[in-house]
Amino acid sequence: YLFFIGYSFGQTVQNFTHCENVENIGFAGNRINRIDSLLSQYVKDKKLPNAIALVIKDGQIVYSGAYGYKDVENKIIVKSDDIFRNASQTKAITSAVLLSLFEEGKFKLDDPIEKYLPMFANPQVYESGDAKEGTLKTRPAKRSITIRHLLTHTAGYDYNPYGQEVEGFFYRYPITSQEVLERMAKIPLQHDPGEKFTYGFSTD
Repeated sequence: YLFFIGYSFGQTVQNFTHCENVENIGFAGNRINRIDSLLSQYVKDKKLPNAIALVIKDGQIVYSGAYGYKDVENKIIVKSDDIFRNASQTKAITSAVLLSLFEEGKFKLDDPIEKYLPMFANPQVYESGDAKEGTLKTRPAKRSITIRHLLTHTAGYDYNPYGQEVEGFFYRYPITSQEVLERMAKIPLQHDPGEKFTYGFSTD
């Protein structure tokens, strides 16, 4: 599934007011209406099963709309307060929040992550084998993982745990963030940090 906007509005929308005149805050009403035609057409053409859109400026809701079905087979209409699993779309949100903190001077992009998460000190690079089989072979990474590496997916992490114990990693049962981090820190890298792009759970 591809969602145009995957946020759940629910209680949050109650903190905003509906804009009476979008022209007064810098929007062209006829252009805002294009959102309706675009997203409804995507649903009609079956490019998307559903879409939810929300535009807010200065605490005012400029536009809100829901299209399509949350259950296509049973024709159950999607609502603006439905909750979706965002999967990797959360990476963009996380990155935006991190960069906001960077602008506030909370950290430097080239800070090693063990400065904040000590369990990630001394990362290992995968060479061969599998942890479950007792044959896992790794070597020390040439350098520390930095925040820049994580944000650009050049840390060396993919989604292969190489036999490491990661049960609960995807929150299928109660587990703390600390426990997740401890397990992630034991997963070897596919390559040395900063050497190439590898999509994985870096931003997680």
